[in-house]
Amino acid sequence: RTTADTLFYQFITIRFLFNYFLNPLACLICLITNLLIILIIRKNKKTDMKDQLYKYMSINAYLNFFYCLIHLIDLINVCNRTRFYCSSLYGTYFAQYYKIMFVSFLGNIFKLSSNYTYLLIIINRYMLIGKKHINLIEIISETPLKLLMTTIILASIILSMSKIIEFKVNDDYDYYDYPLWVLGARTTYDSTSKIMFILLFVVYDVFNFLFYSILSIILDILTILKLKKTLNEKIKM
Repeated sequence: RTTADTLFYQFITIRFLFNYFLNPLACLICLITNLLIILIIRKNKKTDMKDQLYKYMSINAYLNFFYCLIHLIDLINVCNRTRFYCSSLYGTYFAQYYKIMFVSFLGNIFKLSSNYTYLLIIINRYMLIGKKHINLIEIISETPLKLLMTTIILASIILSMSKIIEFKVNDDYDYYDYPLWVLGARTTYDSTSKIMFILLFVVYDVFNFLFYSILSIILDILTILKLKKTLNEKIKM
């Protein structure tokens, strides 16, 4: 067996473990933990549970719950070439459109909304420390919940529009990929169209990964520094 064959089989093994075990297991854990968060917040009648922070936590848990549920149902789009497991719906139009509209489009709306709702949680946590706050963070924390969530969801929908065209229904190639990735070798798009697709996907990834990660790190650092400063001031008192 050549090195290329060995690497190919290793890749297939890793993909097999991820698709059939790790991904469904992670989705189940996600569903259970976020459902627990929702139930705890809803059943706890204490006044402090009505604070803005817990509202954001509840919204974030709902978004995570539905995101994981969508990906768990996506097992209908899984088929192993050795037929160890192959969904009876694999390759059907229903399964392909589910992949495009729910997993790729709606799933990424939930994902983006969840990420930026988590940033609101960090901001509210920051506001609980001390009395002096950065003006911009204070303005965001005082913005009405409905306005913030409407802005986040609308922005997520707009940015996720590119995900609708990320896959194309496969009705030409038998036993290949269902649906087809638009940047794959089997699609008939010209190079200009593929460059446009790449740019759209890059814009989404910048906001979903890069921009979110940078903001998250900055806010966490500010929170830690503020907590340290507040503790030092209390020690001196």
